[in-house]
Amino acid sequence: MNRGQLEQRLLVLVTLGLVAFGLVMVYSATSASAALGNGDPVTFLKRQGIYALAGVALMLFVSRFDHRRLRILAPTLVLAALALCTAVLVIAPEINGAKRWLTAGPLTLPAVGAGEGRAADLGGRVSRRERGPADAR
Repeated sequence: MNRGQLEQRLLVLVTLGLVAFGLVMVYSATSASAALGNGDPVTFLKRQGIYALAGVALMLFVSRFDHRRLRILAPTLVLAALALCTAVLVIAPEINGAKRWLTAGPLTLPAVGAGEGRAADLGGRVSRRERGPADAR
């Protein structure tokens, strides 16, 4: 096993450890109040577990994806992020005096994505930049 494979496996193990720690924290923070409210003490743990499984599945999918192909999508991602930011101002319901969430039927989603789109765009621009003699260090 070379150093790159060891680092990748270590990164995956640390990520899975943080997910497990987060699940324990969600359970410990919500089980008592849910039990006192005559509810199921693992309701929030189940919901967070579903999100954790979806996140791990997405992590596995993205790990197999060639990230260099995102270079082509970077301008589209930036435009989509700007469209989401505009949509939240126009169609999002006001909750506690703020418009931050988009609703689509039973789904309620935060209006995020501008940072991810900008990061993909910036990464593509930096990787295409011509390297001069001063950058050869």
